[in-house]
Amino acid sequence: MKILMLGNINLGVKSAPTIHLIEVVKNLKKEKHDVIVFVHNTERYYQDMPEIKYIPILNISGIRFYMFDFFSCIYILIYYLKFKPDAVYIRYGLLSLSTIVSRILRLPCVVEINSIPFDEARLVKKQNYLFYAIKFIAMYPDWRISCKFSDKIVVVTDGIKKEIHKKYKLHSDKIVVIPNGANTDLFKPMDKEKVKKELNFDKNTHYVCFVGNLAPWQGVECLIQSAPSILEEIPNTKFLVVGDGVIKEKLIKIAEKTGVSNEFIFTCSVPYEEVPKYINTSDVCVVPCIRKRNEKIGLSALKAYEYLSCGRTTVVSNIKGISDLIVNSNSGIVVEPENPKELSKAIIKLIKDEKLRGEMGRNGREYVIKYHTWKNVARRVAEVCKNVVNNKK
Repeated sequence: MKILMLGNINLGVKSAPTIHLIEVVKNLKKEKHDVIVFVHNTERYYQDMPEIKYIPILNISGIRFYMFDFFSCIYILIYYLKFKPDAVYIRYGLLSLSTIVSRILRLPCVVEINSIPFDEARLVKKQNYLFYAIKFIAMYPDWRISCKFSDKIVVVTDGIKKEIHKKYKLHSDKIVVIPNGANTDLFKPMDKEKVKKELNFDKNTHYVCFVGNLAPWQGVECLIQSAPSILEEIPNTKFLVVGDGVIKEKLIKIAEKTGVSNEFIFTCSVPYEEVPKYINTSDVCVVPCIRKRNEKIGLSALKAYEYLSCGRTTVVSNIKGISDLIVNSNSGIVVEPENPKELSKAIIKLIKDEKLRGEMGRNGREYVIKYHTWKNVARRVAEVCKNVVNNKK
């Protein structure tokens, strides 16, 4: 199958959207599908992937989205003749003009939605809220048009499916849930002592790890608040916060105010290929997300699949999607969101019980290998595209 994929992202930003796009494309290629991908005109980060095409746009916030949509239409027309695609797949950012052009050309079109952006805007700094509000109100027609004119919509959680179904009055059969996955070849169990030495970490210290974007809805503040209780019980504990984001400085100040700044290691962003080392250094990994934003749409957090793929026991907030993953795989403990006391109790229990950690870690990796590899995700994406193509005939 020939798939023309639009990824409204900057590949220079090593975020979950970038990882998702690259992993899906690589695995579609492994499954013998032909794929052409359009992304922002940034530095060529993936020289080994000639299927990635860079669309020239101005890097100006507020108009980037619309410029990409406009120029994507031109590229769709060119590659409609040159590539002769079977389907168009629009990922991360609904592009109304591109969806309409695909419909005019009678190309089956699938769009993917991974969040409700306006809900995220509610959690940013107050001075930025007006900007985000205007931006997403302006985008609302694009969302409506894209949802209406697409043939299928792919989402990562049941919660997003319910929200899209409710907001745009779509038939539920039009929306397909495909959760995130993990690269199980890259994210795999490693020798803990060896990676600790490589990262210059103390071999006798217990590490608790969070990986991801430091955004308000991630709940890292709750992890910091849980630290004093953990340190009182297990003094030789350190906390790894691997990633960067808009509230990093705020989190550092909270750690200082809480009196645990010396026990927290904020690494900033690290290369994607290095992340498994930090996970494998740890005894326990966490996804302490908060209720706002997450409770309504659920979570398919990339970090959780990667923790489990590394064989690491995980503590997560009781949010649909992410809690289901942990319960179904018997790979960790589910706690009440925004409850430092429960979070600390779960972390302490797992640090103290090495046997339980080992059993849950093995369970998690086996579960991810069976159900949540990027190969499985790519196969399901291809299946959705194939069904849409067949229904068009």
